[in-house]
Amino acid sequence: QYDPPVCAGLPATQVIGNWDVVPYQTFDGVFQLGVVAFHEEGLDVVFSVNSSEVARVRNPTWNERTGVYEYWTALTAADYPDGSITVSAFLAPDCPGHEARTLETLTLFANSGGTLTNDSIVWVDCTSGSDDTGDGSESSPYATIEKALVEVGSGGTVYLKAGLCYELTMIYPPVDFEQWVTVQPAPGVTRAQVQILARSDSSSTSTGRFAQDMIRWHDVGIYSDTNPGYSTVMFFESGHSAWFDGAEIYEQAGPCNGKVPWAGLEGYQVYMTNTDL
Repeated sequence: QYDPPVCAGLPATQVIGNWDVVPYQTFDGVFQLGVVAFHEEGLDVVFSVNSSEVARVRNPTWNERTGVYEYWTALTAADYPDGSITVSAFLAPDCPGHEARTLETLTLFANSGGTLTNDSIVWVDCTSGSDDTGDGSESSPYATIEKALVEVGSGGTVYLKAGLCYELTMIYPPVDFEQWVTVQPAPGVTRAQVQILARSDSSSTSTGRFAQDMIRWHDVGIYSDTNPGYSTVMFFESGHSAWFDGAEIYEQAGPCNGKVPWAGLEGYQVYMTNTDL
């Protein structure tokens, strides 16, 4: 039963809200698509996929995927052909006279048929690996993350063996990834054992300008050893996206002084989930 809202005739205001979703994720089952939103006289969130309405959500409830009370709906991958889908959300105030909000569209990848799955795993060991003689296997790993990313393919995974000697250098031209490529510690290795130098005053190659798009930095430490007070750890190219998931981002001299530890050219996007600054 739907009970119509009781409108108080308050001065006109706009709905506030945003996605609680990291875009470009691939899902093969059910994906709980959520929006955090608020309006003082109530609102509905209308979700659409590929421009067709799929749900109208009138009240926030608990979303198990995000651990947040929000407006959400469940998308089932099998309802769509394998490939990209475009999701949108229209935030409609319950009472007249107020201003609605349309969120920017996002891309997700449905994969119920498994045709987008990339099971490729490339291993890296900065202490004993080799970009020249290694083949990226566990027994013969590469030495650098850059070499692994060139080889792994869109949607693949890079495993880092324990080491405090990882340094990022620019990949140019960047590899073309449509799906997130995950860089994470190898099984049994902790975040404390994998620390990645992104920007250094003493290195001509680790400048922070990594220049690679669509990397999910999962459960790793990423830092700079620049002069204290300069908090840019990574610099992103125009239109590039990065996802820090369970990561730690810091300056060697301490925390990032309360500042955002990255910068970039127009249109770059950074997503953070469970990340420490």
